[in-house]
Amino acid sequence: MCSPNKRQQKLPYHQIKPSIKDIVPPVIASLLHLHVFYHALVNYLLCLPYLKTTTSSDEFYSKIYLLERAVFLAYTFDLVCCYLFKIVPFSRCNSPKDIAGHHLPILLGVLPLCIPTWASEWRNADPLIHDILNYTASDSGGKWRYAMINGILQATGWGFLSSLNEFIMCLQRAEMSWNGIEVFTQLNSHTGGIKVMTSRCVIGFELYFKLGIFCIFSCFGFRSICALDQVWYGYLTEINGNGVNDFYMTWKVVQKIVVSPFFYSNCLFSSVHAKYVSYDGVENIQKDSEVPFGE
Repeated sequence: MCSPNKRQQKLPYHQIKPSIKDIVPPVIASLLHLHVFYHALVNYLLCLPYLKTTTSSDEFYSKIYLLERAVFLAYTFDLVCCYLFKIVPFSRCNSPKDIAGHHLPILLGVLPLCIPTWASEWRNADPLIHDILNYTASDSGGKWRYAMINGILQATGWGFLSSLNEFIMCLQRAEMSWNGIEVFTQLNSHTGGIKVMTSRCVIGFELYFKLGIFCIFSCFGFRSICALDQVWYGYLTEINGNGVNDFYMTWKVVQKIVVSPFFYSNCLFSSVHAKYVSYDGVENIQKDSEVPFGE
């Protein structure tokens, strides 16, 4: 009788030898997400106390561009990992569809619609937001301009603060691949190997941070997005005679808002925040908390 072919024998997960393709892409993905987190925290949220009505528009445009570029690179590379390298970079995800379902609305919807906000050659496509950002009437003291900048920085900053969680999950995937682990639920069954990002301490921090994403950060972000809607309406009613109770004036305001690309970007981004604070977000927390902790 012929001996069984060694190539046909499926090795146990703890005997699978890691390859460079399984380790290096998640590490690169983690660094890209850390870059996003840096911009969301440092260039957005931490600069809010220093924000003034006289803050330069060019400085604001630069912040928007740098964060959107970082998000584009990070999210695109995640999809490259999934569909080109055939490795899911997030430790808690087993299907590329999970990542594509989260990333594609941002890549194909939110980011393109925000291009007229920071690209000088595209500003004519969204005159409303630039009219607000350049509105410095002496009687209002630039309050609408300040409120617009503050709202955008808060909404976007809170939204992409979740990149720290993605940074951790990418490093967990790299560590799991190094140890020959394919599924997150196999952590406690595996003995030996490196356990830093998959340790009990890091996994616990990640779960609490994810709880903050779903229950705290998303609420702050959604509140900031709603404040932006008030800015549009307040600015347009002010420059058109403060006809707040006039139906014709309200209809005129609506007509100007619905042709703004940033308005639709705002609506799409708000739906993402709403999804995080919905039952779906709580369900994900419950599902993740059932995963055994590492050693």
